[in-house]
Amino acid sequence: MQKRAYKRKDTWVCGIMIDLNGFKAINDTYGHAEGDTALILAAGLLKNAFGEYGVVTRYAGDEFVVILNTADEQLVQSLIAWAKEYFEEVNGTHDKPYRLSASMGYAIADLHTETIADFMNRIDRQMYQDKLGYYAKNDRRKGQPVAADSKQRKRCDTYDVVRPDRGAAGNVRADHHPDAPGVAEAPPPSGPAD
Repeated sequence: MQKRAYKRKDTWVCGIMIDLNGFKAINDTYGHAEGDTALILAAGLLKNAFGEYGVVTRYAGDEFVVILNTADEQLVQSLIAWAKEYFEEVNGTHDKPYRLSASMGYAIADLHTETIADFMNRIDRQMYQDKLGYYAKNDRRKGQPVAADSKQRKRCDTYDVVRPDRGAAGNVRADHHPDAPGVAEAPPPSGPAD
């Protein structure tokens, strides 16, 4: 794609990285067959939300990437807002015991000045910022709103995850997906936060 972009005059591309919120909990609670059903449902939602404007593809696990045929930032923001509303609308109509939602991050890039790898890293970082915002307001495991007096605390560079099954908080770096396997817990920082 990068080599073809250099040959074209129009090298602007818009990408959206999408990650399902709480997907690990769906697999853990209802089994992998239901997780597959959730992925199929989410893929259909994303295709309906973005398909008219670009291509939706499964990237890895519960992540999707949308490549849009626009460099119009307002349109992209509107499409993302509509997609999130569409998830909520479908949650009200399906008979699943869980709610689907997704964190989304986007960027518009000129492939003459930015590599595809850098572009993908950028939309990934934007998606994680959206995910941190989601988990600041919702219970990590159940996707339900967090009470105002909850012990679940968030910070910009790191956030504390309260693990009720262990009775202790672990500190997880913000640049790691909170649902990803192998996310290492570290002790809380001993000094002041940067």
